[in-house]
Amino acid sequence: MRLFAFVEYCAIGVGILIILADQYLGFPKGVELGGCLIGAGLLLAGLEALITRQMSLRFSDYGWDDWMGAPSIIVGTMQLLVGLVVIGCAYAQYAGRWLELLNFLSARPGPVLAAIGLLAIAAGFIIVIMADRYGGKLRFVFVAGPQIVVGTLVFTLGAATVSAGVWEWFHHSSFERFAQGAAKKLNLPTPEKAWKNTVSALK
Repeated sequence: MRLFAFVEYCAIGVGILIILADQYLGFPKGVELGGCLIGAGLLLAGLEALITRQMSLRFSDYGWDDWMGAPSIIVGTMQLLVGLVVIGCAYAQYAGRWLELLNFLSARPGPVLAAIGLLAIAAGFIIVIMADRYGGKLRFVFVAGPQIVVGTLVFTLGAATVSAGVWEWFHHSSFERFAQGAAKKLNLPTPEKAWKNTVSALK
């Protein structure tokens, strides 16, 4: 096993165990410490991928040649983003500001929408880039072609989500009117209420 992968998996695994110990055994500050370890593991994995331009969190040096270069950089950036978010959430809980953060995000979902959109954009890029990494013309027609279409759709959805997040952040009132109007026309639940219920589940 690769040493870096071992350290990264250990940090993530120990973090999960500490959170479980907090929930079932009353381990003090387990959620905060566990979240910090999980975020650190993902952060290390992201840095490794960006520096080496090879996939991190892999047990072997073999079988990952197709992921070298751009795909590994994109995945590493995603790991960095998720790791920083997890560490930030752990710090908010440690500092006693978790409820304050949730209340803020409940009223202003823009940052969450933007972060989700960025992850979707990255995933779309990876799907498109990996579509033509190997295989012949027949495979391109039946596998790579549809994969490119799916990747493009995921990228477009991510770009739209980022745009929605930026719109909400800079002009909350018009975004809220648009979202409520669209939900009413499509006979869907009110987005504001659904979002607040989702955030409340984390409290």
